[in-house]
Amino acid sequence: ITGEEGLLQHIKYFAGAEKIICTHGSLIKNIAFCMNDNVEIWEFFPLKRMDNFPRYGSANIFQYMARLMKLKYYFVPVESDDNQSVNLDLDFIERVS
Repeated sequence: ITGEEGLLQHIKYFAGAEKIICTHGSLIKNIAFCMNDNVEIWEFFPLKRMDNFPRYGSANIFQYMARLMKLKYYFVPVESDDNQSVNLDLDFIERVS
């Protein structure tokens, strides 16, 4: 998902999701459309951003949403560059998929 698909497509993707693996960003708010209460959310959060969010404040918004919806939420801090770009370990993603 790039964010350019439009709301109806986002609803379709998230309503049918069983597992959501994503980097930190506003698209995670679409977990509000998850219909399956066994959904797992894996949010990869850039370490360079940590100093901007005391105690992972921004991520806690999504964690709070997930908790209210009784979804499984996993917060995974990852190395990032100064632009907050991350390189994800594809082996790890395959293991959790």
